[in-house]
Amino acid sequence: MAVVRRCSTTIAAGTNSRCPRATSPRPTRCSPEVITIDAADEQAKQMEDFLLGRPELARLPAIRQRRFFVLPYANRVSGVRDVDSAVALAKFLHG
Repeated sequence: MAVVRRCSTTIAAGTNSRCPRATSPRPTRCSPEVITIDAADEQAKQMEDFLLGRPELARLPAIRQRRFFVLPYANRVSGVRDVDSAVALAKFLHG
């Protein structure tokens, strides 16, 4: 399952689909600069393609600039990878 997060708010979750529907008005109100995708590599690519194909999301900065941060499940659960995940996110956000 892929999850899209915005400002620590889950927009699309709780579905068995690899590309859940993200039709909530929340992402368009927030105009996120980055979208975190919580999925494995192939699922992440499918989610990116899904989001890029949604016309209602086309004006969002994260979509226009294709700024997707992929965080695999193993890196988001509490454990020894927490620091590595935080460093990877910081590098992604700040170059």
